[in-house]
Amino acid sequence: RADRLPAARRGAAIAAAGIDKMIELARPGMDEGLLYSRVMQRMVGLGSEYYPMAFYSGLHGGGRLPRFEDRTLQSNYRIANEVDAVFGGLIAQEQQPIFLGVIPEAWKPAIELQRDMYYAALEHLTPGRPFGEFMDLINGFGAKRGMKSQLLMHGRGYGDDGPLFTPQNHGARNRELLIEKDCVFIVKPIAHSADGTFDTSWGGCVLVTESGGKPLVKRTPGMVEII
Repeated sequence: RADRLPAARRGAAIAAAGIDKMIELARPGMDEGLLYSRVMQRMVGLGSEYYPMAFYSGLHGGGRLPRFEDRTLQSNYRIANEVDAVFGGLIAQEQQPIFLGVIPEAWKPAIELQRDMYYAALEHLTPGRPFGEFMDLINGFGAKRGMKSQLLMHGRGYGDDGPLFTPQNHGARNRELLIEKDCVFIVKPIAHSADGTFDTSWGGCVLVTESGGKPLVKRTPGMVEII
């Protein structure tokens, strides 16, 4: 509903402010519990209801990054997150990968792929387009550069995540469903390096308009490097 867009925009802005606080505080030696609480404090202070964020950190190469634990951040840790804010009963989500060190050159092609794929997703997120066509575009985007890409997109709003498109759930039953104007989706496609050893995802709340997807809050795709 278009009349709920102001609340969704406010939620996205609050989530983005939480990410800004995370970037400000995330340093080697920082206690994860304190970082987590400061980010949540920032968002609640701006008017969000309490909604636990997803926070993962650890050294690259050890498999899936472990979920938030009571420990200290270290140099060369990757941080992955899904930062949610709730305003006016609506859930907004923004995502920002972070690296505590110099980003390796080997990761940069995938990071660039993810950025370009996100912008392509905005361009093609138009009313009347079947979700299947949109999904095929994103899932095939990386092959042109010798890499793998995957659509990760879902709703949020009142908590109903459908239609859901993930690497595990390809949304087969929604392929013929048409994208509608004024819907808001969390768009965060995944890019994989050519050798499959690295993947990255970035994104947030996007509004469907006649001219394509419009982010609810202005942010720049990419991985934040903290040296």
